[in-house]
Amino acid sequence: MKQKLLNNIGIKILSAIVAVVLWVLVVNVDDYMVTKTISGIAVTVKNEDTITELNKVYELDGDGTVAIVVKGPRSKVEGLTAQDFNATVDLSQLSLTNAVQVTVTPKKSALKGHLTISCTTSQVSVKLENRKEVQLPITVVTEGSPAEGYAVIGKSTTPNMVTISGAESVVNRVKTVQVKVDVNNAAKDVSVVASLVYLNSDGEKVSQKRIQSNVEDVDATVEIVRTKEIPVNITTDGEVAMGYAVKEVLYQPTKILVAGREDALKKIDALEIKGVRIAGFTKTEEIAVNISEYLPSGVLIADDSEQIMIQVVVEPVVSKDMMVSAENISMKGLADGLKCAIIKIDNPAVTAKGLQDLLDKLILTDLDLHVDLTGYEPGEYAVPVQFNEIDGADINCSVIVHVVISEESTETAQ
Repeated sequence: MKQKLLNNIGIKILSAIVAVVLWVLVVNVDDYMVTKTISGIAVTVKNEDTITELNKVYELDGDGTVAIVVKGPRSKVEGLTAQDFNATVDLSQLSLTNAVQVTVTPKKSALKGHLTISCTTSQVSVKLENRKEVQLPITVVTEGSPAEGYAVIGKSTTPNMVTISGAESVVNRVKTVQVKVDVNNAAKDVSVVASLVYLNSDGEKVSQKRIQSNVEDVDATVEIVRTKEIPVNITTDGEVAMGYAVKEVLYQPTKILVAGREDALKKIDALEIKGVRIAGFTKTEEIAVNISEYLPSGVLIADDSEQIMIQVVVEPVVSKDMMVSAENISMKGLADGLKCAIIKIDNPAVTAKGLQDLLDKLILTDLDLHVDLTGYEPGEYAVPVQFNEIDGADINCSVIVHVVISEESTETAQ
């Protein structure tokens, strides 16, 4: 009986069919259909030149990714991630409403035909804007302070210009391009490779995500040299108007800090500002002088002083008359054994001209009025009165004294 069963071809075929059916049933039960949502699939853009040829730029709405719902056998779907799919948009198919269809396909050909894929967002909106390109200078900004006795005198980058392009609204926000260099405690030149930072008019950073530039990093150099404090000296040129005088010349600062290489600093010990024009002044005037114009080559200002502010104080000239008496006049040079007596004074007024403050304090004793009787013999004489000059005052003295010189012994005998 057993032999008959083994040799029966019909039973063999039936067994094979039953085995296949059982295998299909097992597989279908074990590898059942599942559905899975996968997000974060990066969108690749095709045919960008369709937009760029119009001198425009684009931006995909959202974060540039899409999500899909995948349906298929558990064995194929279970381990799938965003990296297993390609998501593309074709800008040549952009609609009149600026939307474009998203196409998602599996990267592995073995998955094709086994999966049903549907996008949660079938279309992506595209923002279009005019493209703009500008060229801007690169500014070096230092952070920290150099070592004591040193200062920054120069900043430069290579290249010193950057060309940026992108959406017009974004490019218009960029007002300055900077690189930052740390110079804290530096006592020599600092050279670094620095990244560009874009800033708006308020000094806030502008995102570089939507900006293209011809350079990203530049070679930045900051020149650091020694400093030197020097005094400021002012001299004026010309005369103020007739009837006026310069009371004083005031200026600030009276000292400045300069910087330069050692050989350049040796050339300057003071800031000499000569020839400040005051001709014709009738009142107090203020004059601003640019310091840099008076510095030798290779020497720069190392502090915040850019100008010397000069105040020329001008006031009217006033006059003062002082009456002279014999008590105000001293006798000088009279020979021993002689005596002198004043018997008469001609033109007894002394007139002084100058600024009010000076004349208010001026008295006759300041002039040291005197007559020089050196070599005079006994007799009667008319002698001009001499005086000492006073700084800032114009003294007019035409006093004449009549004196009688006699011998002391003769006078005593009488």
